[in-house]
Amino acid sequence: MGGRSLQCARSLQSRGYTRLFSIAGGTTRWKAAGLPMTEPTADADFLERYSRHLWLSEVGLDGQRKLAAARVALIGAGGLGSPAALYLATAGIGHITLIDDDLVDRSNLQREVLHRDADIGTPKVESGCRTLAASRNVRGCWRVMSSACWAATMS
Repeated sequence: MGGRSLQCARSLQSRGYTRLFSIAGGTTRWKAAGLPMTEPTADADFLERYSRHLWLSEVGLDGQRKLAAARVALIGAGGLGSPAALYLATAGIGHITLIDDDLVDRSNLQREVLHRDADIGTPKVESGCRTLAASRNVRGCWRVMSSACWAATMS
């Protein structure tokens, strides 16, 4: 029995499994014999990170993949946009565009969870980008609008 097979077998035995088999030659031999193989549908990190969503019939693997491919634009990275962005990212939204022309101020920090002391004076979209990118959930795109552009968009 190979090293990985032995480690897996011991782990399964500790969980109560008693009928364990190891195939000499591993998966290479299995495939060569024409036996069925199922390719993984998502990486282990994805499956672990979103395991609670995958159990929900309303979401499941297909739904989680749709979330990962989704694009959301948030206008404002402040008191409401900041936690909304964080929750969207942790839910698995893959692309988030933050739109805000404001800078992080110390008075923002008690309610704007995307920003830290080190971010004071930087654009909120840059601070938000760093925070969300650190979660490794967002593959995202980020955009800042000038006040003039924002006003034109809102009218």
